[in-house]
Amino acid sequence: MDDDDDDIDEPSPPESLCSLKYNNNDDDGVFNNIAELIIGHYKNAVKKGEQIWDLTAKRMLFNFSIPMLAGGAYCFILFSQNHVELILPATLLFYGLALLNASKYTVDDIKYLGVLLVLLGLFASLYVDKALLLWGIGFGALHIVYGSFMYFKYEK
Repeated sequence: MDDDDDDIDEPSPPESLCSLKYNNNDDDGVFNNIAELIIGHYKNAVKKGEQIWDLTAKRMLFNFSIPMLAGGAYCFILFSQNHVELILPATLLFYGLALLNASKYTVDDIKYLGVLLVLLGLFASLYVDKALLLWGIGFGALHIVYGSFMYFKYEK
């Protein structure tokens, strides 16, 4: 093999692709969004004369956390046992169960989202080849529709 082959320059990517480089500061956007969300909820609660962290909020968080932690542990077990095809359905199932469990301490409408997510998780378990599509419907489309419904029902 000739040493001259090592000196060949690779072509550079088009200029439009150069702007897509990973930026470590992208994580700041997530934290900023979470901070804005918390501050916005706090201001809304103060405006209404409500407490943001009362006994009901603590109970809701506790009841939401139990299925979520169990689901996270179950997904880890599925991963360690090499049953990765069931992780997406499991996330839908356990998130739906967490919403159902927490619905006793928040608006009653959240239980409908929980039921739909549980049903999607069950269908995704049956139709594993469509699990990613069903996961996208559950965590994407259902949340957008539900969020719009909640906005127009309670905020507008």
